[in-house]
Amino acid sequence: MFSFLDNYCVQCHNAEKDKGDVRLDQLALRVTDENHEVWQEPIPNIQRGDMPPRMPNSPMKMRRACGTP
Repeated sequence: MFSFLDNYCVQCHNAEKDKGDVRLDQLALRVTDENHEVWQEPIPNIQRGDMPPRMPNSPMKMRRACGTP
C-alpha cells in the first residue's frame, strides 16, 4: 500500500501540495484512532477509480485498458 501511495498519491497530497486538504505523505499504514478519518476518504476514491486521476502512468488507466474493473 505504501508503494501505491508513494507512486500515485503523495506527489499531490504532501506538505507542499495538499490537494483537497489531504496529506498522505506522513500517513501511517496502520489505521488508528488518530488517523482513521484520513483513511475514510482515499480508500473509497481509489476503489471507485476516482483517484489517482487519469494520468499516463495511472494504474486505473492500465486496469481499464486490460478490461479489469
